[in-house]
Amino acid sequence: MMSFRQKLLIPPLLLLLLAFALMAFSGHRILHISTENEQLREFNLAVADAEAAQAALARLDGLVGQLLTPAGKDVDELYFRYLDVYRDFTQRLGSPHLQSRLGDGTRRALDGLAQELTYKERMDAPAAALAIGVGTPVLDQARRDLWVRKRDMYEHYYDSVQTYTAQLSRLYIAFGLAGLLLGVPLVLWAARSLELRVRDLRDRASALSGAAVSSEADPLVGLDQALSAVDQRLEHSGGGGQLVRAVDDERRRIALDMHDEVLSGITGLVRQADGLRDVAPDAARRLRSDLEHLSGDIRRVIDDLHPPVLETLGWEAALRAHLARLAELPGTPEVLLNIEPRCADGLDDARRASVYRILREVVNNVLRHARASRLEIDCRAGERGLEVVVDDNGDGALPLREGRGISGIRYRAASLGGQANWLPSRFSSGVRFVLDLPQVQYA
Repeated sequence: MMSFRQKLLIPPLLLLLLAFALMAFSGHRILHISTENEQLREFNLAVADAEAAQAALARLDGLVGQLLTPAGKDVDELYFRYLDVYRDFTQRLGSPHLQSRLGDGTRRALDGLAQELTYKERMDAPAAALAIGVGTPVLDQARRDLWVRKRDMYEHYYDSVQTYTAQLSRLYIAFGLAGLLLGVPLVLWAARSLELRVRDLRDRASALSGAAVSSEADPLVGLDQALSAVDQRLEHSGGGGQLVRAVDDERRRIALDMHDEVLSGITGLVRQADGLRDVAPDAARRLRSDLEHLSGDIRRVIDDLHPPVLETLGWEAALRAHLARLAELPGTPEVLLNIEPRCADGLDDARRASVYRILREVVNNVLRHARASRLEIDCRAGERGLEVVVDDNGDGALPLREGRGISGIRYRAASLGGQANWLPSRFSSGVRFVLDLPQVQYA
């Protein structure tokens, strides 16, 4: 049976296979067109050599005509000019591009012409004139034949380009349709697998809490409800330290599962969405945006379950990190935090996590409802245990409405063997929160 990660690899592998097939076909067609283009270029060179040889032969004919009537002319100068033109004629006539495209009979006739016109010390001008008269029509006909073949090659080349362009266009359209017909359903299937994984985590958390969670609700909402039920079970336990540790361990395990399985799955889906940009850019952009929002929501759930800084640096560092994130938001009040160094000494890991969550909920309630401009947090360790005081200068009024947040704070405090109270603030307005944990012992 395939693992969750192997399932997520199926969509990108199929899309890569289709892309490879498209690239192979395109490369083959482009190579064929390039070959025809090179052949056409060489044929153009052959036609240019034939035209240049014909022009040189015409100049030789003029010079031979002058040698036939040398009276009053500088014969030596005529011979020098004849030699230069003859060299150009033989170079053009002997070009590999031209020679490889002449018929055997034409090639022999033109080679014989070149031999007849070879410069000699006592040149036979009448014989040269006769050879030129015989060779000129042969060379002209060869040039005409090359022009006809060149025109045919151009027509075939353009027909090939149009045919291959049409084939590639149809193939790209087919690839786009295949990407939509295969890629989108496969991405949706992978997203469904991801949703089932979240539902499984929700069900496991629900089983741990013993509370029923609606199966019709959004999986993340259901997971949050199940975790809240776990918290309430802890809160009703009346300070059972063993259950506190068990729930904290379960939180840690669920957070790791969500990070290793769910977030890695979303990362794979984001890469698959990027692979669909060329096929369906708008749909891919919306899908990527939704996945990024989902990833952010899950990361917040993971941080709420078990903040990493809580385990590595302790609850004070975790609280400071939370306050630092809040300080970046508009409207956040000025916060003064004072924690005595030995406050954490009397708390085990599970109880530190509970105190951290209580403080975070209190701070969040102040930010959401009190509209305060100043917030002071003071944690003191003494003979009567741990005392945490939070003062704000907001517009909150006592008694506070007993909502889910406040009842959750009371239950958490009770689970630690302590008590949570809300009193008038030391400021002219606002509310003071006091958490007393007398069971926490300090030497």
